[in-house]
Amino acid sequence: MSEDLRTITWCPRCEWGLDPQGLLEGAASRRSRRLERQTARIMRRLGTGRKPWWGWRDVASPLTAVGVFIAWLGTGASGVALLVYAHPVFWVFGVALVAAFVASWPRPARPDGAGLASASPDDAPGLHALVARAAEQTGARPPTAVFVTATPIVASIRSGFGRSSALVVGVSLWGILDSQARVAAIARALSETAGRDPRRFGLVALAGRALVQWRRQLGDEPAAGSYGRPTVPADQLVFVDPLAGSRLLESSAPEAGRLGNPATGMVHATYHSALRAAGSALARLSYAGHVRAEFRSDARAASAAGTGGLTGLLDVVPLLPRLSRAAEQALARREGHMRHDVVEHIESLPEKERDRLARVAARVPCRVEDRHPPVRLRRDLLRRLGDRAGSLSIDRHGMDRIDAEIDAVFEPVELSLRAPKLEP
Repeated sequence: MSEDLRTITWCPRCEWGLDPQGLLEGAASRRSRRLERQTARIMRRLGTGRKPWWGWRDVASPLTAVGVFIAWLGTGASGVALLVYAHPVFWVFGVALVAAFVASWPRPARPDGAGLASASPDDAPGLHALVARAAEQTGARPPTAVFVTATPIVASIRSGFGRSSALVVGVSLWGILDSQARVAAIARALSETAGRDPRRFGLVALAGRALVQWRRQLGDEPAAGSYGRPTVPADQLVFVDPLAGSRLLESSAPEAGRLGNPATGMVHATYHSALRAAGSALARLSYAGHVRAEFRSDARAASAAGTGGLTGLLDVVPLLPRLSRAAEQALARREGHMRHDVVEHIESLPEKERDRLARVAARVPCRVEDRHPPVRLRRDLLRRLGDRAGSLSIDRHGMDRIDAEIDAVFEPVELSLRAPKLEP
């Protein structure tokens, strides 16, 4: 915001002051409080055992996703129509629309992380047995693949409408969790996707990925799209930026021509604003359903691993930023064992630092873009559910065997990450 908007403007006739920055902050605070009340209502309803209610947002979110796909199909159809029926002068616009259609194809969700390693049933039979038991206890479908990564996560990723899935286990997070917290992490990751209706959430997830891909190809600003890529051959820019015009398709187009087209920049801004509005509307409408599924996942994880297991998992949430940095620093050294180094770093944290991180996590507000409810509300749900004994447990010997399997699977990847980078 510019300096003149930060100042207080005074109206001498009506004698009242207006602070635009304060109004914006106040509106954001009111939206956060409304979101907090909505999330708390969902938590209280599930905590008392009542059936979840369905609101108009649960109907509007898949309809909005259908609208996104209609716009996506219409973009491609319009491009083909221009190429077939329009004058050759307009063919460049047809190529741009077809390129927009192809660029925004919703890519399937794939596991991602630092140093991803596949753990097959032959390499990690104990881990696969634990995952299968957790899936049986939570009523989820067993994953088709299990991966091990350095990133501190334990997540289940389903592609498309849930035909295939992958469980990603982060070695750094796995190392600092106790046995029941590990069971809770796996059970929660599996039940998180099981608690969502694939006919509705699968459609919303596909539309969200299409919008993200659309905006990524377009660029947040004109300089981030084809205009900011003067080193890319001009004949390839149509595959990078759907709004590449006729001048950009010419191999002799100078760099100034790419950066100084105000008409294309205006279309770029309009197009990007429409995509941002559609993504924001889709996120707001699907927020309640996602949060409801998150709370149900916590309840299922508490039933499988016990209240103590899920409590131990929630205790680690404030440490995740430090955990990520500790993993990066451990991999930056040429020698050592990443999981052991991370555990030593976390155990060496003073109590004051742990309390500070816990207080910071307790003040995190509810955000539409963050589908995980705040830790304070998740703890409140546990208190409402009461103490529960887990139906799934594993002894220390079995957990040590799983640790050895994970270390053996991740060791080649860890060695490659620790390898010194060649100087250019």
